[in-house]
Amino acid sequence: MIISFKEINENCKTIGDVFELSKKEQEMKNILKKAEQIAREFHKGQKRIYGEDYITHPEAVANSFEDDKYKIVSWLHDILEDTTLQPEDLEEKGIPKKLIQSIIYLTRLPDENYKDYILKIKEDEIATKVKIADLKDNLKDLKRGNMRDKYILALNLLKEK
Repeated sequence: MIISFKEINENCKTIGDVFELSKKEQEMKNILKKAEQIAREFHKGQKRIYGEDYITHPEAVANSFEDDKYKIVSWLHDILEDTTLQPEDLEEKGIPKKLIQSIIYLTRLPDENYKDYILKIKEDEIATKVKIADLKDNLKDLKRGNMRDKYILALNLLKEK
């Protein structure tokens, strides 16, 4: 595990602090591996609109981030909406509650108005950034049509302050 000088300088006063920071980063790497495993297991067999394996989408969204917290949420951003998993299942599998909360923000309820759903996402910084990456990945395949317009509107709503 490589820790940057900036991270050490900002977060560590003693050598013990350096070891603690390294330990926390390793824990996040383990959680990230678990999130990817969960996504691959529970999205197995699902396909995207154009026929490719669905897992290529959360993988692409996760790959747009450097920070492990964002990568974890990216891997799992559709897991509650598209599988039988529930938030408590994610907690049992070792996903931190704070990140589960971001995943919940990204989960559209069955009768939820799309605009209300997007505005709800803005309440959570991680969810907002992951949704922006999600929409951008979805838009790469949509050249025109109502879905494209809907996603562009959502992007604009998420980007405005």
